[in-house]
Amino acid sequence: MFCENCGNQIPDGSRFCDKCGASIAAAPEAPAAPEAPAAPEQAPVNYGYTTQDPYAPAAPAAPRKPLSPKMKKIIIFGSIGVVVLAALLIVLFTVIIPAIQKAEEEKNKVDITKYVTLKFDGIDDDDKDASVFDGNISGSFDWDYTKLAKDKGISEDKAEDLIKGVRNYLNITVKKGDDEQSTYSFEEAGKDTVYTITVKWPTGDSDSDEGLSKELKDYLKDYADDLNPMKTIEKYEERAGVKFHHSEKSRDIKVGDVLEEKGITVKEPTNLDVLGYIKSNDLIIQEGRKSGYLSVSVKAFETKFDDLTVSKADDEYYTSVYVKDANGKEIGDFDLEFDDHSYIDDGKTVKLDYDSYDKSSLAKKGCILSGDPVEYTVKAPEGITAENAKNYVQPLTDYFNEVVHNEDWLAKTNDVIQLNQMYYSKGSSYEYIVFVYNNKTQKYYKTMYVYLDDIYPEDGKIKNDGGVYTDSSGKTVDEAIKNNSYLGASYKPVKLAG
Repeated sequence: MFCENCGNQIPDGSRFCDKCGASIAAAPEAPAAPEAPAAPEQAPVNYGYTTQDPYAPAAPAAPRKPLSPKMKKIIIFGSIGVVVLAALLIVLFTVIIPAIQKAEEEKNKVDITKYVTLKFDGIDDDDKDASVFDGNISGSFDWDYTKLAKDKGISEDKAEDLIKGVRNYLNITVKKGDDEQSTYSFEEAGKDTVYTITVKWPTGDSDSDEGLSKELKDYLKDYADDLNPMKTIEKYEERAGVKFHHSEKSRDIKVGDVLEEKGITVKEPTNLDVLGYIKSNDLIIQEGRKSGYLSVSVKAFETKFDDLTVSKADDEYYTSVYVKDANGKEIGDFDLEFDDHSYIDDGKTVKLDYDSYDKSSLAKKGCILSGDPVEYTVKAPEGITAENAKNYVQPLTDYFNEVVHNEDWLAKTNDVIQLNQMYYSKGSSYEYIVFVYNNKTQKYYKTMYVYLDDIYPEDGKIKNDGGVYTDSSGKTVDEAIKNNSYLGASYKPVKLAG
């Protein structure tokens, strides 16, 4: 060890330095090592035997401290909260979430009536300059595959396959007002015409397969179109990824809205009241003189309706009426029809109207044949009869003088043809007027006759639609009369003149 004062090395345990005499402090004792903890007492090993007396009474439990009112409230309200939470969770998972899912599913379903549209006759979808005439629009009901494809984000092929697959199982009705249509086409519609489309779906109940063979049942298992329509419909929906509302749906379709959507122009047609024109101008004419042999027709005419010219070339019954535009270009033609036009009885009323096919055809070209049918009462003109024949002696004489000069055999310079006698006679089938005449110079007599059905009075004169026939002759009046068979006793001739 060393002296702390002078640094001299001194023997261990010295109390003083042998060099400087300084006192040496005693060295501190090393700390005692800590006593090791006692090993825990090992519990005795129990080999299945207890040391407790099973018949000894249990030690009394320590007394419990009573719950405070606050703690009781916490426990009560906590229990209620747990019950309420459990109920809410049940409602959430059994009612609310399914309802939300169902609502979302319903939201994504499609009303199939939205895709019913109109296809117009003679107009293609890509026709940009198409036009129709209001009141004469025709066409049919169709499906808009393009719109369905666009709305649901599927291909047009899928949309077409879907609608074609399900439509045969649907009950589709079309009404115009309260009238249900028997077909899926329409005509004579206007831009304001509204059609109501109603679609009813199958009930979903499969038909009985009783009586079907096992082979057929097996075959229909995958192709159950006939046994369960709804399953077939659902297959088509699943294939396209589109669900329809399977409840009854109705939709109103206004013709004008579809025309506007397709860019089709609606024009106003021109009304052609040709029947009114015929009636006001007394253009119905009658031919014939005897009841049962009367006929009617329409006179030739030409008139204008706005920029259109309407004309009939002649008086013939079968002549058509033509319609031309302002440039003289023919638009079309039509026929005028009587419900009875020939062999008509005296006093019968006939009606004149348009041919229905021509009317429809012209309407599509913007020409509306309008007006009510024209009624005309046929009246036979007064004819010559046994009772009134004497009233027509002078017109008959004038008629004789007009036609008799054609008798060449009577011609002689300065000769005079004169009417000697006139008779009315009636046979079993026909009535006659017989003229007995002679040439004054030669004193030669002859007879001539006409059929009463061929002649008729008009404007004080006698008209003849038939012929004049010469008959007997003789050197005297009596001889000529005797030789004429129509003046025989059986004909009961009545002398009119001479």
